[in-house]
Amino acid sequence: QYSGRVSVRTVTSDCELTVRNVRVSDSGVYNFRFKTQNSDWISASSGVHLTVTDLKVTVSDSGSYKLLRCNTTCTYNPTYIWYWNGQFKVHQDRGNDLYVTSGEPGRYSCAVRGHEDLLSPAVCVFDEKSCWSVTYSTQTICSLIGSSVDIHSYFTFPDRYKVTKVFWFFKDQAGVEPVDVREDEYQGRVQYTQISQNTCSLRITNLRERDAQTYRFRFYTDGGNYTGEPGVSLSVTDLKVTVSGWSEKYMTLSCITTCTLSNNPTYIWYKNRQRVSECESASCSVAAVGGAVSYSCAVEGLYSLLSPPV
Repeated sequence: QYSGRVSVRTVTSDCELTVRNVRVSDSGVYNFRFKTQNSDWISASSGVHLTVTDLKVTVSDSGSYKLLRCNTTCTYNPTYIWYWNGQFKVHQDRGNDLYVTSGEPGRYSCAVRGHEDLLSPAVCVFDEKSCWSVTYSTQTICSLIGSSVDIHSYFTFPDRYKVTKVFWFFKDQAGVEPVDVREDEYQGRVQYTQISQNTCSLRITNLRERDAQTYRFRFYTDGGNYTGEPGVSLSVTDLKVTVSGWSEKYMTLSCITTCTLSNNPTYIWYKNRQRVSECESASCSVAAVGGAVSYSCAVEGLYSLLSPPV
């Protein structure tokens, strides 16, 4: 169950275990053991107790105010951060309570400092309509043909309802129910991931040129449905090398794309299919040489997706 989520780093006598994307099922006691050429296995007596919790906001009346409390099952004292309608509102260095007046209706959620991306489910205060929302992590993405892309959404709704269906789509015609991408031409190349009741990510693998679309997320509950607008615009590009700035000694190589690749990647250059280590940017100045020489480029982590050589 930990496949792809754990890593171990050892430096001399220190050994560090990292668990990513932790789940409630990861709660337990973790123990470390080692052995040497001259000893059997040696382990600690107690281990480390890990408790995994989520955040939940409760609402109660307090006179003319609403009292909001950010609850966890852990007993540590972090700095709490409150959000109002998806926007930062205030830090709470002491305590986990927030008082709200009728003049501040909307949806409220909380997080803890250092993990601002892991928000609690939102609750509606004084105004239920404001609780229907979809927020995307970005509105534009540029990815390489043949690579994979993840598109993330965070959605909120009144907590008295239950989600019955979620899906992503890109074709939107008036009066026609949109088609889930899993039932379209993407069969076998798409996957949905939900790490909480308020998140849903779309992964598309082996990207093709025709995958360049605007993707929207829709969810249904037993009390209504909501679509996130305007969606996420995905652009898909390949790599192409151009040569400019010729001189007797140098020339400039550029790794060209039709859109600006997301995540500011590191570029990899190859000369006669051998990696050129001194250049890691989209443009590279190289020595002009005689004879037949070919250059191609790629980006870090996607080494197999090389540009055609020039």
